[in-house]
Amino acid sequence: MKLAALFSGGKDSTYAIYKMLKRGHEVECILSIVPKSEDSMLFHYPNIELTSYLAEAMEIPYERMESNDPSSASETIVLQSALGMIRPKYMIDGIVHGGISSQYQRSVFEKVCKHFQISMFSPLWGYNPCKSRLEFKMAGQYVR
Repeated sequence: MKLAALFSGGKDSTYAIYKMLKRGHEVECILSIVPKSEDSMLFHYPNIELTSYLAEAMEIPYERMESNDPSSASETIVLQSALGMIRPKYMIDGIVHGGISSQYQRSVFEKVCKHFQISMFSPLWGYNPCKSRLEFKMAGQYVR
C-alpha cells in the first residue's frame, strides 16, 4: 500500500515509518505540518525544523504545510487540505502516524482519512515504552 507519513521528526513518527516499511508498504511522501502554537494537540512541534533533512536522508519526497491558526478546527482543515493536495500527487492509499495514546489525535486522523476513503495506520498505538525497553534489555540487545 502507498502511504503518506505524518512526520514530526521525532522518534515515534520515525519508528512508525520504519515499521510500515518493514511490513512491505511504500512510504511515498513525508508530510510535516507546522503548527501555529507549540502546544498543538494535533501536531508535535520540537523537531519540526529538521523534517526536511530527515526526509532527504530517508530519500522520501517531502511536503510541508503551515497552520496559521492555533485552533484545533483550523489544524484539522490544514491536514485535510494537505491530504487533498498530496493524495493525487503521490497516489496514496493511506497515512501512517506515530501516535501512541492521544485519542483526540487519532480520532481527527480517522475522520480525515474517512473523508478521503483512505486507510490509517497507527503502528505504535498502545505501545508501552517502559515494557518494550525492558523486553529489549532482556533480549541482550540493550545498550546505554
